[in-house]
Amino acid sequence: MKKVLMYKGKYENLFYDVSTEELKSESFLKLFNFLDRDVIAYVNLTSDEKEPICSFCNNSGKVSSTNCGITRQLDCPDCGGNIKRDRQYYKNNVKPEREYYNKAKTGDADAAIRLLNHRKKYQYEEWEIYDIQ
Repeated sequence: MKKVLMYKGKYENLFYDVSTEELKSESFLKLFNFLDRDVIAYVNLTSDEKEPICSFCNNSGKVSSTNCGITRQLDCPDCGGNIKRDRQYYKNNVKPEREYYNKAKTGDADAAIRLLNHRKKYQYEEWEIYDIQ
């Protein structure tokens, strides 16, 4: 049975034969290069963005406020209390995707497959593998 990778593009669909491991590796690298070069899908992975840091609250997301002798913890006015969520998103998404991207740029098919799987449901990066006869 033959397997086909279908990329669901904005204007047209692309099809790649993935019937064997060699064809699968080659096809995913081709799709990665297409998304990188023509769709420019990985611009956020090529930037020098670092892990988010909030020096105002020292990455806790909270600051102490004392009013009438009562101390309360409030969301940090600088990061809005979202620094922990932002750091977790960076750790779970941006950092591994950037590592996969850099490896895929050198021709690492496994890294390209991992990156494409990680971003499979992103807009303009949707794809599926179908069995055909």
